[in-house]
Amino acid sequence: MNIAKTIFRRVTGWSQAVDRRRTHDGGSHSREAQRSKTVVVAIRRAVAVVCVLGLVSWASPVRAQAPKAKVAPLKGEERMLAAPDGWPIHITYFPSERGKEAPVVILLHMKGRNHRSWTHANSRFVRRLIEEGYAVVAVDLRKHGKSVPSGTAAASKKGAGGGKSAKSAVDRTLRAADFQMMVLGDLEAVKAFILQEHQNGKLNVRKLAIIAAEMSAPLAINFTVNDWAKPPYNDAPAPRPGMPDARTPRGQDVQALVLLSPENSVPGVSTSRTIPVLKALPVAVFIGVAKGDKRDRGTAKRLYSQLGGGNPNRKGLYFAEYPGNARGTDLLLIPQLKTDAHVLGFLKKHVASLDIPWRDRRSRLLE
Repeated sequence: MNIAKTIFRRVTGWSQAVDRRRTHDGGSHSREAQRSKTVVVAIRRAVAVVCVLGLVSWASPVRAQAPKAKVAPLKGEERMLAAPDGWPIHITYFPSERGKEAPVVILLHMKGRNHRSWTHANSRFVRRLIEEGYAVVAVDLRKHGKSVPSGTAAASKKGAGGGKSAKSAVDRTLRAADFQMMVLGDLEAVKAFILQEHQNGKLNVRKLAIIAAEMSAPLAINFTVNDWAKPPYNDAPAPRPGMPDARTPRGQDVQALVLLSPENSVPGVSTSRTIPVLKALPVAVFIGVAKGDKRDRGTAKRLYSQLGGGNPNRKGLYFAEYPGNARGTDLLLIPQLKTDAHVLGFLKKHVASLDIPWRDRRSRLLE
């Protein structure tokens, strides 16, 4: 619109100058003056059309980009855990009112993002989880969000944004050792926190699910395999064939994985050896990816195939493709895709509805 106005002013000024020149010449060049007048009128009309079109072409995007109704962020309990190597791991915790019957969901973000992907951007989805009785833990993996050493600029209230201050800046460069410790350290610290809440009667750790997006998918896969590999405490006789295991478990708690736009590996963490193991475990898996996601679609389809996709005997494995090119947690932001409904239905069937009673997780040997 401003461009059209500028053109109109310039052409109008030029036409007025022509009028003044014609008057000054006293009509001595009548034919040339008449041609000038005709040109001026034509240009004025054309510019008028440009201005009218400008009102449409520049005004329409403004209407299309009208601000959406803001979704209030969720405010949970802010906790700072400690990984085995001492690295601080920030979580936002939303307790459930169902106590010992409450299933649990761990939410993992994409690379370069943090817990706000869940508590702010996807607060509607998280609110649905809470309303359906889940205890929810949104995690900042190390070097993301508030999971940085104290005394750094990024550890301020601004979280991932950090902000300039007299404090030293944190090095957020992700190395192979960082990704490895996300599996062996960060998620183990989160699991220890959940286990403590289990012992306090606030949830049932045996009904545990993980929603992981993009880079966090291989982390979740490797953590799940490690969790199921933990042997139970030797505090009861080994079970006989067909008899339940009376030994107190150390792990085997992750019952379901939701992998959105999954990557198959990150530096230091690969899924080449763990996917065959995951395939043999009684863990349900939901894989979601956009059809236009050139980066992740091929990986997602291969992962589905490697886990037994297409085999009628493989239960609890799902693959969903969505229109567009949204990635990771952004798939949950588009209501038309119904990704949130699909994930909630999957979790209800394979986690919340499981008949796994709460049990004391302390070893009898420690009593």
